[in-house]
Amino acid sequence: MRLQWWRDAIVEIGQGGPVRKHEVTVPLQDVVDAQAAHRLDQLIAARRWDLYTDPFEDIGHFKEYLDRTGGALMWEAARALGATEDAKNTVWRYGFASALARFLMAASELEKRGRIPLLDGTAAGIVARAENAWELMPNQRELRAKVPRPAWPALLEGWQTRGILKRA
Repeated sequence: MRLQWWRDAIVEIGQGGPVRKHEVTVPLQDVVDAQAAHRLDQLIAARRWDLYTDPFEDIGHFKEYLDRTGGALMWEAARALGATEDAKNTVWRYGFASALARFLMAASELEKRGRIPLLDGTAAGIVARAENAWELMPNQRELRAKVPRPAWPALLEGWQTRGILKRA
């Protein structure tokens, strides 16, 4: 119910009309345009997976979840801070890798709660996912070259990503 409330609020913001009065929605409408609202709506929809015990349907579903909850979120944060389309792919890949790293850290707790977080939770499966994210993830030189300094705070969530993926 709460996720649906937020989806409705984000749609209102994206349409540019009046939004429901809330301590978050009112200031949010000043920084979220229609494009960001669409991506935030997709993020909220992806988070529905968090509510249920069903596993991901397939690897595509898992990647879509990471893409929408990590890649898109980091990109929209960077864009709000001044990143241009030139940085989009770089930031998006970094957000995706960061989302995977955090998800791997949460996997054992999710399993304890009766979830099936990974399609292939074997050591080989985890290594494959981590290696894939490692290869996609931009290095610091690329991040500095593509992302304008005012947008760097959007990347802070990923500061531990390399270490987490390396341990995995």
